[in-house]
Amino acid sequence: MNKNTLSFLGVLSIVVVLLGLNYSFTPFGEIISEKLTNEEEVSEEKEQTKVIDAVDTIFNKFNDKDKVGQLISWPIVIEKDGKIDDNGLTQDVYLGLLSKKNVGFFTLFGDKISTNSAKSTIDKLHEYNGSVLLPWVAVDHEGGKVQRLDGEGFTRLASWNSICKLDQKITQRVLDQSAEELKEVGVNIVLAPMVDLGAPRGVLNNRLCSSNPDIITKQANLFINAFKQQGILSVLKHFPGIGSVKEDLHKEFAVGRVGIEDVFIYRTLLDLTPDLGVMISHIGVDNQFAQIPCSLSPDCVGELTNNYHQALVFTDALDMKAAYYVSESTTGAELKEQSLGDVTKRAILAGNNVLIYGPSVNVEQLSEVYDMLIREYNSDGNFKQKVDQSVRKIISYKLGLPIEKDEIQYKKLK
Repeated sequence: MNKNTLSFLGVLSIVVVLLGLNYSFTPFGEIISEKLTNEEEVSEEKEQTKVIDAVDTIFNKFNDKDKVGQLISWPIVIEKDGKIDDNGLTQDVYLGLLSKKNVGFFTLFGDKISTNSAKSTIDKLHEYNGSVLLPWVAVDHEGGKVQRLDGEGFTRLASWNSICKLDQKITQRVLDQSAEELKEVGVNIVLAPMVDLGAPRGVLNNRLCSSNPDIITKQANLFINAFKQQGILSVLKHFPGIGSVKEDLHKEFAVGRVGIEDVFIYRTLLDLTPDLGVMISHIGVDNQFAQIPCSLSPDCVGELTNNYHQALVFTDALDMKAAYYVSESTTGAELKEQSLGDVTKRAILAGNNVLIYGPSVNVEQLSEVYDMLIREYNSDGNFKQKVDQSVRKIISYKLGLPIEKDEIQYKKLK
């Protein structure tokens, strides 16, 4: 473990009670609030102060490069021989380069990755960590074709659609086993479950659980709890719902309709477990945000964050074609072709906390994005504030602290 990390363990003991606040979507639902007694308000204020102090202790250790690095989930490809794809560099040089960027997250990619390969890779990433905080490791784990860790030593999951048809006791047993295996190798985040509403068809096919929202919420809740018991964060995807979309968002932009049943799924799951990850899709939302990917729209992302401020917000992969969509009505300077850096900047300004990239994004491309974000951080006050807010939330998650409302936790930034 990094020596600097050890010095902060004492800070964790000051937080005893995890706070949980439930909200519902607007404009689809009403926000319900409860009045606290004066005594409760005083107690809550003390706990909030402790949380702010703990987060500030870490935050104040970070420079501009550290803060930008914390938002990035760097793609790591594990090759068939179990070694890391080092982008044409030696492994030591490649990992040394990553350590200087103080990356906050890594996303593992590969085919039939074994427990030995996964553990050795994650151990290496920790060994080369240059930050006060260890990076968190994320992996796709829906089941079926979308399961990276399915090699020797791992339980191979059926497709999500098949899992949703199983008896709940069987589902629970399988998911508990899988969660234990991922914990053993050091995984912190599963990019699952997929809670998009719809019957299996088209591009998504058996990645879809069901067209019945009750079945989705019940099965997703089993999934969330199984991994939470092992200290692994689940990430719901793909907000606000892409079950109605026929197009492949990896290849093109699409507009879909989001109904009350889609909203019900997110409300139900986030009311039960407010401290979840949520992945934002690049879909346009019919009659609301049809001309812009939701992931790049402050209004669309705000539908989630304004009511469920505790959620850690992930982008879908920012190299997907749908993220580069520019409306035909756009004119002038805004019509220019967007770079990966441009899309990443817009995602941060929209309110995303963690930036995901696919396995095809190489070290040169992502290094350019990283350098660009540092320049923006030092030249744009609004961008700097968005980054700082995300960094504070990420620190809170990594320390296991409750997430406070923006006006409390981020009051020093305003």
